[in-house]
Amino acid sequence: MMNTNFSRLPVRRRQISNSVLIVILVLVFVLMLIEQESMTSEVEQWSLHSQQSSKSRVMSLPISEDDLRRSKEAEVIYKNLTFPWQRLLTGLETVKRDYKKVHYKAFSPVKSESSILLTAQTETVDDMLDFVAALEANATFQQVRLMNQQHNQAGALAFTVKIGWAE
Repeated sequence: MMNTNFSRLPVRRRQISNSVLIVILVLVFVLMLIEQESMTSEVEQWSLHSQQSSKSRVMSLPISEDDLRRSKEAEVIYKNLTFPWQRLLTGLETVKRDYKKVHYKAFSPVKSESSILLTAQTETVDDMLDFVAALEANATFQQVRLMNQQHNQAGALAFTVKIGWAE
């Protein structure tokens, strides 16, 4: 007679052990998902609790003059950090590229007026006027005004331009 019981064959044993391993892995995965969900809900509960407790603490604390001073300092720092430096400097360098005889001496932003005070120098009045016209033509800037001009001791023409920008 022919033997129909295959459980003793090594291939059958391997298949059974692989099946058991797969079932165990699936169970571990499901347990990990359940644990992750419970941890997520616990974190959400803690964050809600901390927000509620911080709100109640903030409302009960008086604001001191030192706190107000620090708040104003932080606001100034924030304004300086959010200043559109890259756009303004790119615009200035784009214009400067075409006017090699103009040399920048000082650059002073005035955030409250949305403007820049630019001090520069060149050799001639024509170079200065051409440079100011190029600043006016640049799309980054608006309201370009020549504030003053004077010849310095070396004979160069120093000038200051107030440049506004669109925010």
